[in-house]
Amino acid sequence: MHLGISMLLFIHGLSAHADEWKDFVEFFSEKGFSCRAVELREGKNLRKTSFRDYVKTVVDMVGLDDIIVGHSMGGLIVQKVAEETKVKAAISISPAPPKGVKSLTRTVPWYYMIRYIPNIIFNRPFKLSYSFYKNFLANGLNEEKIRRIHEHDGVESAKVALELSLNRISVNPSKISCPILFITAREDRVSPPDVVKRVADMYNADLKIIDGSHYIFDNWHVIAEEILRFIESI
Repeated sequence: MHLGISMLLFIHGLSAHADEWKDFVEFFSEKGFSCRAVELREGKNLRKTSFRDYVKTVVDMVGLDDIIVGHSMGGLIVQKVAEETKVKAAISISPAPPKGVKSLTRTVPWYYMIRYIPNIIFNRPFKLSYSFYKNFLANGLNEEKIRRIHEHDGVESAKVALELSLNRISVNPSKISCPILFITAREDRVSPPDVVKRVADMYNADLKIIDGSHYIFDNWHVIAEEILRFIESI
């Protein structure tokens, strides 16, 4: 048992689900940790849901001895949670960047996003296209795998998508007292290594770069081992 650690909380990304963390949950449970993968959209009206709502969901769950792990949007959520409440540590994997760091609109061509303007105007939840997954979220994977990922993911709040794409979420590093580890992938086209390095530098935090793309769950074991080493070092 890892005494003094109440729980590991895993926070998914935009349109994703809690169950994509299943391998991580099994790995850390076998190491003696209590684990919970959070389903952010559960019980929410996605026409009204904001990024703030997701942050509050996690803040309401965490305790002083908890460790929070987030991917993509979840990686930015853990930064906000660590800013607003005390946690033992945070791990941010391929995070959406906070305000002041290069945004999605500079890493993804505008023509991939323009089709979603009607959804954003009318607050209609939506899911990114298969071509977006193929070229950005899961580049490098075979088409059958990409299609399964795309079909499994759900619709997302248009308001949340807009907040992330316009880089509106600010974080004050001076309010974060816990250690943070950043992880990203070499071929990530949504949160490229140079962008994540700038985020990590905001906190004077370590950055680990692994093989793969933004969809990190095919390479989960390498990431889990990095997280475990980090936890054991704090």
